[in-house]
Amino acid sequence: MDWNAAGAVKFDVLILDVMLPGKSGFDVCRDLRQQGVDTPILMLTARGQLTDKVVGLKLGADDYLTKPFEPLELLARIEAPSAPPEIRGFHGTHSQAFSFWIGGG
Repeated sequence: MDWNAAGAVKFDVLILDVMLPGKSGFDVCRDLRQQGVDTPILMLTARGQLTDKVVGLKLGADDYLTKPFEPLELLARIEAPSAPPEIRGFHGTHSQAFSFWIGGG
């Protein structure tokens, strides 16, 4: 799986699961930050232990949401006033197009 594409394409936000095939979301997050990728990263995962949350945030994630989750909460976190300005740029515009990149192994 080539995670470099996530750094080569400009996304509004990257949503990573910790338990990805081939490489953990923690590793992907760390690697992207080390490459200088400043796209906001939200970890969305079933791993909800405090240590997992702290590790994700210390590795460069901007937010951490555990499963199960409500889609409205995910949207609220992305649109929140405390969210990075790059994300908030589409706040309230439901016609905005979203692009998704899903890596498969």
